[in-house]
Amino acid sequence: MEELVVDLNRSGVNTVEPRRERVEAADGVLLRLQAHGRPARVHLRVDGEWSETLSLPETNLLVTPDAGKVVELVPPPASLPTGGTVWIEAGYGTTRQAVAIDLKERTEDPEPGATQQVDDPPQPDALWTAVDGEALGVVGVLLGAVITAITVVAVVGPQLPVVIGAGLVVGTAIASVVYLYGYREQTGR
Repeated sequence: MEELVVDLNRSGVNTVEPRRERVEAADGVLLRLQAHGRPARVHLRVDGEWSETLSLPETNLLVTPDAGKVVELVPPPASLPTGGTVWIEAGYGTTRQAVAIDLKERTEDPEPGATQQVDDPPQPDALWTAVDGEALGVVGVLLGAVITAITVVAVVGPQLPVVIGAGLVVGTAIASVVYLYGYREQTGR
């Protein structure tokens, strides 16, 4: 059975990176989902000829970095040859990737001991590896709070109650971000 590895959260939060865009196999495909760094919620669905012949045992999966998930995509033998598209969605549909799969009837047995080589995926740009969506959101919230505080002080004047209020706005934004980030890290959400 042919294997397709899909990397999740490798280049950032909710990224979906199949190692191949198309798979040809004789009897089915093992879809190996691997999360990197943090758990990923994934939704699977099939299109094309498979939508009528292939039923997935689970469509909503939680993939953890330590365990991963393997899903067998094996249509009934009577439906071969067949093909279709497997959609892998993360982040409640915000990120999705499609993999085309063509299944043909087996013509001969593979040689004993033959292995299949999986190509390494292209490495993501270093900047986008270091900066993910959550980090940009945090910077945006903090920057918004600082700009709001500076604007209020500039418009109203540098009076002590205004400066204290502006400091409280910025402090509350920082405390909220720290609390929410800690909560996400603890719960894996």
